Parts: sequence; C-alpha cells; structure tokens
Amino acid sequence: MLSIGICPVCAAGPLGLRQCGVCRRVVVLCDECDVAWRTDDPTRPGSYGQETMPCPGCSADLWTAGATWATREAVAATPWLVKHLPTLVESPAREPQR
Repeated sequence: MLSIGICPVCAAGPLGLRQCGVCRRVVVLCDECDVAWRTDDPTRPGSYGQETMPCPGCSADLWTAGATWATREAVAATPWLVKHLPTLVESPAREPQR
C-alpha cells in the first residue's frame, strides 16, 4: 500500500491511497479507522463508512471487487497526488474492514 502520512482522526493508521473499482478515482483512506477523503487534505471532513465504505467521488463501495490499493501509475495519473510521488511510503496493507 502506498501512503502519504498518518491519519489525523485516529492518529494511528497510514493514509493509504485506494482506487475505486467503479469510477477509478484515487482517494485517501485510513488503513486503521477507514475514513476516506477525496483530496490529499485530511484536515477537511472525511467520509465514514458503516455497512459500506462509499467512494467520495461516486458513492460506490470501496470494499467491492475491483477496488484496490492504488499503484504508482494510478497516483501519477491523479493530478492532485503527483506532488506526493517522491515521498510515498510503501507499507503492508489490510483490506478495509466492514
């Protein structure tokens, strides 16, 4: 999993980059508390999942088939994330929990 920092909500989880299986948008998703952001600014309000984890872009479930942790190529194709390419941290990831 590629991450851009530590979650300000739970102060424990890495901010992973998750790619939606429907709209292919890359979102920031805490690997610990499963809060999602549509930008790289986690100081703004995030989306919290309950039974599903809705993509902040299209509301598709970020847990469904097709949704994955983003690759460097997907990050490079996401304009607001390009600036993070040199400092991305690679770490083990878990699949988001329901």
